[in-house]
Amino acid sequence: MINDKWNIRTFQVTHLGRSIFHLTFHLSFVFLLALNLLASPALAMHLPTDARAINSSRVPFLSVPSVPQSTPAVQRVAAVGMTVSDVDRSVEFYSKVLSFEKVSDIEVAGEDYERLQGVFGLRMRVVSMKLGNELIELTEYLAPRGRPFPIDSRGNDRWFQHIAIITSDMEKAYAWLRENRVEHASTGPQRLPDWNKNAAGIKAFYFRDPDKHYLEILEFPDGKGSPKWFSRGLLIRDPDGHVMALIEIEKPQSAKGN
Repeated sequence: MINDKWNIRTFQVTHLGRSIFHLTFHLSFVFLLALNLLASPALAMHLPTDARAINSSRVPFLSVPSVPQSTPAVQRVAAVGMTVSDVDRSVEFYSKVLSFEKVSDIEVAGEDYERLQGVFGLRMRVVSMKLGNELIELTEYLAPRGRPFPIDSRGNDRWFQHIAIITSDMEKAYAWLRENRVEHASTGPQRLPDWNKNAAGIKAFYFRDPDKHYLEILEFPDGKGSPKWFSRGLLIRDPDGHVMALIEIEKPQSAKGN
């Protein structure tokens, strides 16, 4: 019994001694590391973030902010941007066929735009065009040239997007587009079915611009659509000056402001 107790006590003492040794070793290491950092600031640049924070009041690990961060208010959609292969051709299309007006025409380059767009060595020409209160931006990359629109794109592809334009007369607007030989995406104007209560009676037609971006014209029946679409906007006229249709870009329903 005495031997057993002595063995147990010896084990406890030995274990305690090892613990004290390890603690002393770790404290000595931290002390030496601190001295090295004070003597050599350059060494701190190559250490992990938490090691550089030993003599700093900055919290070295991610923490929850004490003050809740407010979400900035979204006011409006400023413009819809599209990349085109020939901006002069696109400007002619959007101005002649869809009555857009050129607002600005600039050329940009430099490191700031390279970082913004994620494209090295870029030079861009950007043209803003206006229809009603809405703006589109047509961008041509003068260098480097980009890839064309995917030829096999479909409406269920995740890169699919389009601009919708309001018309007061689908038949006349469609005839005008046909006269200007636009590329069809739909087979022709379609009337949305009555079982869809929110869209019943709306007429729609998809077509493409010169770079194959999808565009849509819409005609709303009485009781649907924004009243402003039927009271103001720009007019499509035939070569003799006769009014053919009223058009304006459809505003996204989630947009705020003007």
